[in-house]
Amino acid sequence: MASAVFFSILFLFYQYYTNFISSESGSIDDIIEDSKLVSGHLVSSGYPDDWDSTNATRIGITDNNQRINFTKLSYLSEMEYNMSKAVLGTSFDYIIFFYNSEGNLDSINLSDSESISLVGKPGITYDNVYDEEQPEKLIVTSRFLIHNSSIYRMVLYLWD
Repeated sequence: MASAVFFSILFLFYQYYTNFISSESGSIDDIIEDSKLVSGHLVSSGYPDDWDSTNATRIGITDNNQRINFTKLSYLSEMEYNMSKAVLGTSFDYIIFFYNSEGNLDSINLSDSESISLVGKPGITYDNVYDEEQPEKLIVTSRFLIHNSSIYRMVLYLWD
């Protein structure tokens, strides 16, 4: 058990360190590669399978069958932004949002009183990312998930 924790921490440190020492301005290939990896992790259950904001080594927001796990999405939204970037394994800024099956932007209802419409860099939305961040490179990646028996499109913006 202790060795699993050690290797998990070592893996997390390695990912953070390699992203930290990479050049400040990533190439388009780097952003595309990170976008594929981050979106792939997000549609998994993460690691460990029952991760929370204190023990996550890989963030996933599904039950591993493409169904959104409300608890995991809530943990991601509550996680400090720079920590979430490190655990996601990227040095690039990001936001995540959702479209419903009719193609409209939608929130994911976690409960009767709580919903999440966007996760990622504080103060940045799909509407203001160009004005506020003025990214030189922005990659948009979509993945399809299931929410309450409906197909939703998760959209990931990753930029430099």
